[in-house]
Amino acid sequence: MLEKLLGFIEGPHADEPFVRLDSLCFEELDAVLDVSVMDYDCTETRARWRIRARDVRECRIGRSGGDVRLLEADHVLIRQHTDPQQTLHFRGIPQSADATLGQLWASHRHEVLDWIPFERFLNSKAPLPDLLAGGYGLLADGPTFLIEAYARVLSSAGLSPNASEPRPAKWWNGREWLANPPALAAIELGESLVVAERFDEEHLSPNAS
Repeated sequence: MLEKLLGFIEGPHADEPFVRLDSLCFEELDAVLDVSVMDYDCTETRARWRIRARDVRECRIGRSGGDVRLLEADHVLIRQHTDPQQTLHFRGIPQSADATLGQLWASHRHEVLDWIPFERFLNSKAPLPDLLAGGYGLLADGPTFLIEAYARVLSSAGLSPNASEPRPAKWWNGREWLANPPALAAIELGESLVVAERFDEEHLSPNAS
């Protein structure tokens, strides 16, 4: 996947290239990214490529470019979409809701660094300190590896966590919910991230648009 592009970037002639994201557009469920491989100082364009991300699950655009790398299949950015999912309820009032919130944040960062936003799988219907102070409720709905981490925090705070039975991950393809989604892939381009079923590549002519 992206063998030609990565081979060009890593080739002996590359001399620490900078990959610039020139444009991104969506075509139904696909994302089309045009990139330029430039010299280290960004004064010379050495090649242009088009990457088509098929059936995109997640897309985050940051600064215009940098290095390109494929992420491993067990990366948390991919696992959040493919691992079994669970809900997590709790009972009990912590001694300090704010302290417990801080411990949840620290646990989240330990598991995923900043690859997944802290609020992504948490209950968004009430401020989390108010929810914790209320004594019971739904804390989160997400992948098992995060639900288990959150449950450990709740237990250490003297609460009683209750996780549901794991269920297969699902994905809405624009027409229907699909269970047990196929294996996914992810690329990191500078500060931009894309998770999709696969990535196709096309070497463009210098003046292609």
